Amino acid sequence: MIQGFPDVQKAPADVTDVTLDWTPYLPAGATIASHSVSTDIGDVIAADAGMSGFTQKLRLSGGSIATFTEVTARVTTSAGLDLSRGFNAIVR
Repeated sequence: MIQGFPDVQKAPADVTDVTLDWTPYLPAGATIASHSVSTDIGDVIAADAGMSGFTQKLRLSGGSIATFTEVTARVTTSAGLDLSRGFNAIVR
């Protein structure tokens, strides 16, 4: 996973919305054709909640206290460029 976004802290019972701005990672003139999210190593649930311009919205829920989950967000541009960046969802 390439770290690209700041880590997020949450409590186990929290349902937290996170916004990810892809602007710094996109070439000039790019548009986003598709987007997704996945998790690895952990039990936080991450759902893709949509895209507005170059900002992707994720919804995080669950997780066990004193653990973390690696979250990876992905976008594909209209030119076929695949980008992925990640962050850790830390449960406290």
